Amino acid sequence: MRIVRQPAHQLVRSYRELLWAASLVHDIGTLVDYQYHHQHSAYIVLHHGLPGYTPREVALIALLCRYHRSKGWPKAGELAPLLAARLNAWLGRARPATDGADRWLLPITAVVSALVMGVLLPRVAAQPGGVPTNLVPALSALPAGTVVMDDERLGGWLLATQPSLTPTVDSRFEAYGRAYLQQQLDLVVGAPGWRERLAATGASAVVLPTQAPLIDLLSADPSWRHVGQDVGYTLFVRR
Repeated sequence: MRIVRQPAHQLVRSYRELLWAASLVHDIGTLVDYQYHHQHSAYIVLHHGLPGYTPREVALIALLCRYHRSKGWPKAGELAPLLAARLNAWLGRARPATDGADRWLLPITAVVSALVMGVLLPRVAAQPGGVPTNLVPALSALPAGTVVMDDERLGGWLLATQPSLTPTVDSRFEAYGRAYLQQQLDLVVGAPGWRERLAATGASAVVLPTQAPLIDLLSADPSWRHVGQDVGYTLFVRR
């Protein structure tokens, strides 16, 4: 609280209030799970809203929650709520509600989406940070349709750069459900029954942080072959 009010930061009042709000809710994601709770917090804020804040302010607070304990820059998809809020504000200011402005919403949104997907996403995929780009040749050599047991931080990157592969998880937590994500976590930490659990995923390749307990287990399993590692990630394929 005191830090938020320090004049040395030169934050205008509106942004101080957003930072204050984020300081109150940035750990709310621990109600789901401590691991990746910053992402859970962002999801809860973004999808449940905060009374008294505009959609743009809610999106900014969600981003503060998302990046309070991780490095990097927001992904293109994470900026979509801000873009939508700005678009709605522009439409509201630029045209009266009675002059048929709503009919322009769909084409404008389509153009914006095309720009995001056609310009920003390839650029992020071509120049990613913190992802194992040196493993791309090995991943590209996997047969089409191969299921890859992955870290959720790699899911979006795999979908963008290896569309023929099927990652087991990505950052769209709402698409999986808590039970599925818990099974993924149990698998990553090598909980008892991990062989059966891994077989149930259908994965014939695994790319996870090198320090993940499952990586140690695969290293000692003759049915899996070590392929390589890069920036803290290791790739195994089934023999």
